[in-house]
Amino acid sequence: MQLRFSLIGVLAAGASASDVTNWRSAFETRYDAVVLGTGLKESLLAGLLANRGKKVLQLERHEQYGGAAASLDLSQLFERLGAPDEQPNEKKLGASDSYRIDLAPKVVMAHGAELQLLVRSGAWKHMDWKRVQRSLIYRKAPDGKPDVHRVLATVEDVLKTRMLTTMQKSAMVRLFTWLEQYEEDSPKTHSVGVVSKTKLDVRRMSAAAFLRFWEVTPEMLHVLVRGMALHDGPMKALKKMPAAALLRRLKRYKNAYKTFPHMTSPYVYPSQGLGTELPKAVAEVLAEAGGQTLLGRPIDRVLFDESGKACGVVSEGVEVRADCVIADASYVPEKVAPSHQVPPSPSP
Repeated sequence: MQLRFSLIGVLAAGASASDVTNWRSAFETRYDAVVLGTGLKESLLAGLLANRGKKVLQLERHEQYGGAAASLDLSQLFERLGAPDEQPNEKKLGASDSYRIDLAPKVVMAHGAELQLLVRSGAWKHMDWKRVQRSLIYRKAPDGKPDVHRVLATVEDVLKTRMLTTMQKSAMVRLFTWLEQYEEDSPKTHSVGVVSKTKLDVRRMSAAAFLRFWEVTPEMLHVLVRGMALHDGPMKALKKMPAAALLRRLKRYKNAYKTFPHMTSPYVYPSQGLGTELPKAVAEVLAEAGGQTLLGRPIDRVLFDESGKACGVVSEGVEVRADCVIADASYVPEKVAPSHQVPPSPSP
């Protein structure tokens, strides 16, 4: 595997006449798709296509995997920061390749759509995954001081914490016990109580009403909504959010603990960083389907047929044809125009 990636790097750099011939010969093949860039979205799409038998050529204009979302070691970080002649002091800092600095930090929740995409793209089996040890949340303690606390996601977490009172722990344990048996498509699991049952209409009631039913206090609310449900909008939005939507988020967080043995947080992370290891894994998937990945390939322009459909690209004057081209707007600026601006998220 290392030999293959080293070869790709040399081909991309165009170090010799034979290397130029090799990448030029790759352009002589017609592909089902050409994907421009090795970012997270581009790599997932390339992997999904290749895993379904499509021949895909993925081109990266930079000399390393990941593009703007790359994961850098210390030497690469020094170079990116404009200090190519300065190297990190390994005696003080350790080996350069033992560090991974993500330009677009992201961990993967071990449950739900993200995990399924990685599996379906074929990349998962080529990646070395590590469990993330803890999931922490920033909050203000009752005395007003800033505090970083572990997100409470299990009954054991609740019983051990010192951030909740005895009454709050009791309420949280009841909620977590109910969540364990709750299934959205099974109405019989929507009832609360043993002797006197109360049926919760989670599709009609709001998330705010659901939390009031369980007597959720501000301390509990912060952990549940921010820590587990990962809600980053204003708290007042809970009045319009259906309870079922909040419950899906809470269940996803809790179920992620069950994906692999000995999980102490719902997250996993590739050992070489997601921005680098994902496109490397996808390069393996593409090769298995007859495609390939080339680094350091500048894109002159995207080709369009008479109907306006993208049908190939040109790199250093050489054309490669494909049934479709997948690229972000930066590759075809003449085809796009600004239409909307996303405002910053409002404060809670």
